[in-house]
This record gives sequence, structure tokens and C-alpha cells, in this order.
Amino acid sequence: PEVKWHCGSLGALPAASADLVSAHTVLSSLLEPELRQRLAADMWRVLKPGGWCLVVDFRYNNPRNPHVRKVTRAELHGYWPGHRPHYQTMLLAPPVGRALAALPALVSEALAGLVPPLRSHFIYMVQKER
Repeated sequence: PEVKWHCGSLGALPAASADLVSAHTVLSSLLEPELRQRLAADMWRVLKPGGWCLVVDFRYNNPRNPHVRKVTRAELHGYWPGHRPHYQTMLLAPPVGRALAALPALVSEALAGLVPPLRSHFIYMVQKER
């Protein structure tokens, strides 16, 4: 009952009002570095001390989609001056996954586990200091 969800503009939220702020495949859709920086700053603004920022996004550019741009680990570290950052790659790249779709799931899971460069996405979390 204490959980309150807000899906939308962060501008509507007061500073230090959220325990968790997340963005899922949002930063990669912002092609201009200034827009990414503004979103990151706004995410940090609404985060309470001790709260967490969570991002799930693309590690690679998609040659078939010029409307997205990869998000780098260094870029993420530059946005949020928090501590306890966690970065983990995940998800087998979709073209590879589609090519393996007819095989048992264990094949694609093993490939994703054994060949990290084939993981197309990441999850990143960082905690705002208290």
C-alpha cells in the first residue's frame, strides 16, 4: 500500500521524492547528449538520498535503426555521482536469438552466458549517497 507509481514527466515530481527511479530503453532513444544529461540530472534530482537509479538499455548501436544510439558504461558513470554502481550485461542480441530460436533454449542461454559480447543490453544501478 505504500508504493506509489509515477509514469511520466519527472518535472511533476518534487526533489528527493522517490526511492527508485528507472528508465528502460529511454536514454538510447535520446540522440542528443544534452538531452541525455538533462534526463539523468532530473532522475537524480527526484531520487531520495539512499535511493536507487535503475537503467536498462542498449549496449550497441543498431545499424538498422538510426533512431537509437548505444549507452556506454562510462557515460552512465558520468551521469550519477553515486556509490555502489552495478553494471551487468544481459539478453542475447536479437538477431542471434532469432537465428537460434528453433534450437532448445539452453543453447541460447549458454551462448549468452559464455560469450558476453553477444549480450545486447545492460542493467545499471547506482545508489545515491545518504
